[in-house]
This record gives sequence, structure tokens and C-alpha cells, in this order.
Amino acid sequence: MGNLLHKALFQNGLIPSYSKMADLASLRHKLIASNIANVNSPGYARKSIDFDTELRSAINKPKVHHGTTNPRHIPLGNAPDRPPEIESTKSTENSTGVNSV
Repeated sequence: MGNLLHKALFQNGLIPSYSKMADLASLRHKLIASNIANVNSPGYARKSIDFDTELRSAINKPKVHHGTTNPRHIPLGNAPDRPPEIESTKSTENSTGVNSV
């Protein structure tokens, strides 16, 4: 019975979703801090993530049940270990002309 309760709470419940949301929020804040720290660095490219899109892809479960029989197989749907896509802006969009922050 304890295993069933553990599975219901920690694998199928909201805790994995909250954990993914906290990880993405932490990454977003690190990127913002990096952008602020490099605001006067010439040529620095602003970095960001699309938080909403990344959170939706991390939480949404694929409709097709899939399994891999070999570690070299490509998984279908959302890959759970896929890192978020970090976008980098190289064009100068601000009024200083130093970088894109």
C-alpha cells in the first residue's frame, strides 16, 4: 500500500509538475541574472527561454504510449531529459548599441 501511495503522490500527482516548474523558473532567473551582469559587455548576446512553451512541453504527457528497448532508440513525444531550449539574441536592440541586453 505504501508503494501505491508513493506512486500516486510523487510520480502521478502534481509534485513532478511543481518540480519541473521550479527548475524552469530557476533557469530563467539564472539567464536574467547573466543578462544583467553582462549589460555592458560588448558583443554579449541576450539569453532567454520561452517559459510557457517549455513548461507546457515538460508537463504535457504524450498521447501515445511509448517505450524504448534500447538506450540508443529515439523516444517518441516529450523526452523527459531534454534540456530547455535557450534562445540567444545577437542583434543590438537597445539604445546603447553595446549588446542585445
